[in-house]
Amino acid sequence: MTRTQQHRKLDKAFQRSHPFQGWRRAVNRDTTSSSMASAAMSSNKKELEALPIVDAGEVRELMSSGHHYLDVRLGKDFDKAHADGARNISYYLSVTPSGKEKNPHFVDEVASLFGKDEHLIVACNTGVRSRLATKDLLDAGFKNVRNLKGGYQSFLRSESQQPAAHQQ
Repeated sequence: MTRTQQHRKLDKAFQRSHPFQGWRRAVNRDTTSSSMASAAMSSNKKELEALPIVDAGEVRELMSSGHHYLDVRLGKDFDKAHADGARNISYYLSVTPSGKEKNPHFVDEVASLFGKDEHLIVACNTGVRSRLATKDLLDAGFKNVRNLKGGYQSFLRSESQQPAAHQQ
C-alpha cells in the first residue's frame, strides 16, 4: 500500500469516527451564504445612502416652486399632523412589534396621483421608511424623487427655526 492510499484510508476512518466534521462543513457553507447575504445587505445600504436627498430647510421653497410633498407614513399618523399640502400614500399597511407589512400597491398608488416626471419630496416620520419608498419609486421610473432627510420630524424642527415672518 502506498503512502497516499494509507492517508486516504486513515482519512476515511477518521471521518467515520468523527461525524461532526460534516456538521463543520455545513456551518462553513452557512457562514459563506451568511457573508454573501451580509454583502448584499451592505450593497443595499450603500444604494439607500446614495439616494437623492433634500434638507428640511429647503422643503417650503421647493413646495412653493411646484414640488409635491409625499408623506408615506400610516394614515393615522398623517391624520394627526402633516405638512401643509402634503399627500399621503402609506408605504406600509401596518407596523406592529411583530413586523411591517409593505403596501403592495404603493408604486401604483403614487403613479395614480403623480406623473413620473413630477418633482416629489418623499417623507415619513424620521427618514428611514421614506428612503425605502424613494428607492422603490426611482426603481419604478420616477425621475425627480428626493428623500426628506430626517423626515417630518426634521421638517418640524426647521419650521420652528424659521423667522416669524416665514412661518405659516
